[in-house]
Amino acid sequence: MKRRWTRMWLTLVVAALLGISMATTPVSAAGGTFTAAYSGGFTLSNCPLLGILRTACKLNLNASGTAKFLGPSRETGNFVANLNLLPLQCGSMTGTTKLTSLATPTNSVTAVLNGQVCAPLLGGLLGGTAPFTLNYRIVGGTGAFSNARGQGTVKGTLQLHLLSGNGQYSDHWS
Repeated sequence: MKRRWTRMWLTLVVAALLGISMATTPVSAAGGTFTAAYSGGFTLSNCPLLGILRTACKLNLNASGTAKFLGPSRETGNFVANLNLLPLQCGSMTGTTKLTSLATPTNSVTAVLNGQVCAPLLGGLLGGTAPFTLNYRIVGGTGAFSNARGQGTVKGTLQLHLLSGNGQYSDHWS
């Protein structure tokens, strides 16, 4: 009889401990659709003119905005673009971007991107609004996002000022 009570008592204690353990296990941070929106400036350098193309242009981005999971954050990145100066013609654009939380700077996400940037409606000799569409793949992160992975699309516009070498941009991640 004593053995029976001991066994039952032990079973209840183990069940209670398992229940407490399961109740305090954190929910996985994985999951959900990532969205973000940023706007800021860029500098354009090393952009030689070859006929109607400006090839191997280097764009350095710096913007602020908000991202799901990161909250208010900063976007920094380095890209190489082939800018076509003919109206509505497109060229390639590839690079790497880092999104960093402003509240917790040790939390960040890094993505590689590639796609195309198109010339402004009236051509790009003097600049104008150049739309871009890029595919991204998250390749890592830091802090709470050290195991971040995923992919999606970034769409936006560059306000090109080719003669001054800088401009403004905005983008939306989905």
